[in-house]
This record gives sequence, structure tokens and C-alpha cells, in this order.
Amino acid sequence: MESDRYFVGQRLVLDGLHLGTVRFYGTVEGEDPSQTWLGIEWDDPSRGKHSGRFKDGPVLFQSLISNSATFMKPSKRLGNGRSFLSALKEKYVDEDLLNSGPSPGEPANDIQAEEDVMRKVAMRFSQLDRLRLIGLESSKINGVGNEQEIKELEGLLPSVETLNLSSNMFSDLAEVAAIAGKLPRLKTLILSSNRFQFIPETISGLCGVEILYLDSTLLTWQQSIKVASQAKALSELSLSNCRIGYDSLGDFTTHVRSFESLSVLTLDENGLENWQDLMLSLKLFPRLQHLNLRRNRLKITPVEDLAMVLKSVHHLGLVGNLITQGSEIDDLRDWFPELSSLFLDGNPLYDARDLRENRLLALARYPTLIYLDGSQVKPAERTEADLFYWSIIKKDPINPDQRHTSHRRYPELLARFGLPESKSDNTRNSSLKAKMLNLTAVLPGSTSIDHRQSIEVLPSMTARGLKMYLAKMIRRGSHSTQSVSDLLATLEVRVKDKDNGTSQVVDFSDPQQDLGWLGISDGDTLEVSF
Repeated sequence: MESDRYFVGQRLVLDGLHLGTVRFYGTVEGEDPSQTWLGIEWDDPSRGKHSGRFKDGPVLFQSLISNSATFMKPSKRLGNGRSFLSALKEKYVDEDLLNSGPSPGEPANDIQAEEDVMRKVAMRFSQLDRLRLIGLESSKINGVGNEQEIKELEGLLPSVETLNLSSNMFSDLAEVAAIAGKLPRLKTLILSSNRFQFIPETISGLCGVEILYLDSTLLTWQQSIKVASQAKALSELSLSNCRIGYDSLGDFTTHVRSFESLSVLTLDENGLENWQDLMLSLKLFPRLQHLNLRRNRLKITPVEDLAMVLKSVHHLGLVGNLITQGSEIDDLRDWFPELSSLFLDGNPLYDARDLRENRLLALARYPTLIYLDGSQVKPAERTEADLFYWSIIKKDPINPDQRHTSHRRYPELLARFGLPESKSDNTRNSSLKAKMLNLTAVLPGSTSIDHRQSIEVLPSMTARGLKMYLAKMIRRGSHSTQSVSDLLATLEVRVKDKDNGTSQVVDFSDPQQDLGWLGISDGDTLEVSF
């Protein structure tokens, strides 16, 4: 019967290509009562036309993603997938050997016996027992299979450590657990881009899983924690693009066991906005070391309760969020006092001034950092950052008492570099000024006359920083109509020897080397061409 073929929550595939989930199945009031309709939410939202409203009539369901659904009549174009074993055999077993049949005229019992033998031979020659990684992504798998197939899986894959079942047609997580339960050495399970509709209370097959990917499954935070809590040995959990920020995270710290072994958590692209709620939820992970929060909508707010501070986190990814103020870096330092690696690219904070200055200010406000945006912080750069920050503090017109509030490191830098308001400032150079290199940059002009400009830079400036500085100088002086990026690609610098007048091309092959390594010293002349 057709009524037995479809059910709400079922996963379907249209024309063997387009995956979707049945959100409605039945007749529609005002339409032909003998006609049943399927309301399908598509995995690819661009295929949708509405969010669950039938024509101009009633709303029959609400899709998880706006305008990702359509209605259609039951059709032979719709398929409901296949078993795990079927997909496994297609990819990893010799099909010719598997399908080779018995000789014509043999008795039925002999035929069955020979088919069993051939199946076992095919399995043995496929060396499935040696496989450590199985990749069956986008294979239209809907479950573990029937009883015969389940029995056939026993002992079939003893060495598998990684199983990729992403972008398949599972609706019930119990089916995945049944498969995982047949893989005694399974450590990494990738279930991304599935749409689980049914999640059992107990999922015993996940006990040995250490790394779990649930990206793009659209599971809520509550559902994700429920699933992850079944993996007792879990050390890494990825929940990117699950729209978690569109629902309340909630406080589960008193209702769910802590994840004592979890050290890596990824929550990229989830629309997260509430920093305080997020930090409260992360108390579930007392040994968390790596936290990825890229491309959300987060602003950093001050610590309200010291018990919420995450001292265990050493790596934090905040690329593409809404961090705008330097004070947010100070707050971030309060939340993560032991942080050593931070990614901040793509925040409005970096749009406000020169890229190099942004990096220096972030380093100065976060002195524990060893890596910033993937680049190692060298001692010379750390000193440059502190000096640059101190020069900013000195120019700040606020009174000394306010400096303690606006600049957390003011007391430390004051003790290191001296008072910002010094009567002798007019008779001696500041600490920063004294460390500057005085250079002459010779820039090619629009005529035959070269343009000479005096510049001051710190000796710790990197090769990359010098190229960027000179490229921007060329653009500001209208010496070229090329973009800065084009100039960087063609820029050549020669350093002229003060004694014999010869010049040598500066080697920019290592962008992190400082000016001393490049052979540039105080009083040198830089001849620039592009």
C-alpha cells in the first residue's frame, strides 16, 4: 500500500540526486480527498519554494530553514535509499566475483551452497578485514539493513577506525549505532550533512568513538549534547553549521554529565550571538583545549562570574565575528587566561586601522599569545608590540587614573618604559624613538626625477611589513595606479651601501624575517622599483 511507503521524518531522494526529508504526508483540506501530498524539506534550500504553506492555504508544517520546502505528489521519481552493506559491496567488493553464478542444471541446494561460497570468496578477496578507513559519503544509505545483512556484518570489518557516512539518508540515529556496533575498533565517525529525525535515549554503538562530526545536521544544542554524551571516550566534537545560535543553548551543566575527555570543540557558522550563554554552556567541557567559533556573530563581554573562566583553553578561533573594540581583547584575556594561540582575522577590529598595527595592538593586549592568526610571535615582535601600545597609551588624553581602566597593561608598561608625562620629553628621545631606524626611500616618479622620502621604522619590522609599508607609501604618493596587492607582487627593493655606493636586492623570500636579517641598518637608502 502507498500509505505504508511514506512517513513523516522519512528521508527521500529525488531522481537519485536531491535529498530531502518528509515533513508532511496526507490529504489537504479543500483539495481532492483521494489525493495524498508529500511536504518535503530539501537538504539544498535553493530547491525550496516555501516554508510549509500549501499554495495560498494552510501552513501544514514549518521547515527548519526558511523557504527550503515544496509539496509534490507521490512519485516513482522518489527513492528511499539502500542498506549499508549494499553500498559497502558496491564500492569495496569485486562485483564480477560477487555476482558469478553456478553452472546451469545444478540442484537448488547445490546452487544455494555455491552462492554462499562465492559470496565468502568475494568478501575474502576484497580484503575488507584490512580496511582502516571506509568512505561511503553520498551513498544513499538509509540504515544497517535487514537481519541477514546485519548477520553478515559480524566480524566483517575488524580493522576499521574511521567511518565516513556524511550526506546519506539516515532518519534514525539507531541505524548508525547498529553499524558502529559492528566495528570494534571504530574511533572516528563522520555523520555530517545527515538529517536525523529520531534519536533514541540510549545509543550503545558509540561508546568507543573518540572523534565525532555532526556538521550541517541541523541538530539543536540539546540534541547534539544528547548524542555526544553517548560517546564515553569522546575527545573531539564538531558541530559546525547546525544553526545552534537560532535556539537557546540552555544550561545543561546540572543535568548532563561533564565531558571529561573532550579537548576539541568546533562550533563554526552557527549564528551564535550570546557570549555569556555560550560560556555557561562550555562549562560542560572542563578539559577543553581547542575551541573554534569561526564565522558567528559574537562580541566579547566582560566576565561576570569567575567560576565561568575557562583556564584549560589554549587555542581559540574567532575568525569572522563582530569584535570591534580593543577592550574586547582585554575581556577575552580574562575569559581565557592561559590562551597561547588566537585567530582574529575578519573581525571589524581589523578594519579600523593598518593590518600591521592591528596585529601589534592585539599582541600587546594579550601578552600570553605565542601564535596570532597562525603566525608565530617572535620576541622582537613582542617588544615592538609593547612599544607601539605604549606610544598609543601616551597619546591618550585621559588622566592616569582612567588609563588603569582603559589599558589593563598600563601599570606593567609604565614600570617598564617610564612615565608618559615626563618633563624631560623635549630634551631626550622616547624609548620608542631611540629604537627607530632612519631610512631614505627612493621611489620612482612619473617623470625622470626620483622621489626621496625619509622614513622611520622599528628594526623588528618584518619583511612582509616593510613591503606593505612601501606599497602603501607608493599608493598614497600617487606614484602608481596599481592596487596595493598588485604592487606587492612586483615590488623590488635594493639597499644601497653607505660606504661604497653599491646596491643589493633585498631577499623577501621569508616574510617573517626582520630588517637586520634583510641587511638593512640605520641610515640606509632603499631604492624601490615595481
